[in-house]
Amino acid sequence: MFTEQSEETSLWHAPAGAAFYRGLFGGKLVPARWLAEMKHTVPADPRRLWPGARYGLGLIASPLQCGGMWWGHSGTVPGGHRGLGAVTPDGRGIALALNKVPETDQAEADFRAVVDRAFCAGDITPHQIEESA
Repeated sequence: MFTEQSEETSLWHAPAGAAFYRGLFGGKLVPARWLAEMKHTVPADPRRLWPGARYGLGLIASPLQCGGMWWGHSGTVPGGHRGLGAVTPDGRGIALALNKVPETDQAEADFRAVVDRAFCAGDITPHQIEESA
């Protein structure tokens, strides 16, 4: 049986993806000691994730251009789509879904720039955005 992947991807990530991570980091899903274990990270393989990313137990931690970091998870789903659900320590959350996995370094940088723009609104100057792209 075939399914429409764009609907499946969109339903999983928006708005459920960000809501899930807000619940996880808000102490509503697992005990604090389990979350602390999940947040124990190691540097991520730069061939699989971007520079500065760290990986824990099912979580990615990634630095923001405006300082701090976001926590969540990104990956591909069947059909070649990309999704991301993430939150910042202060509880701001985003969910992104792309209908195609970025195929170039520039496309990957653009994807990460969207995350920075969402979380750093008002904190990043247009000049910093242009430098990151």
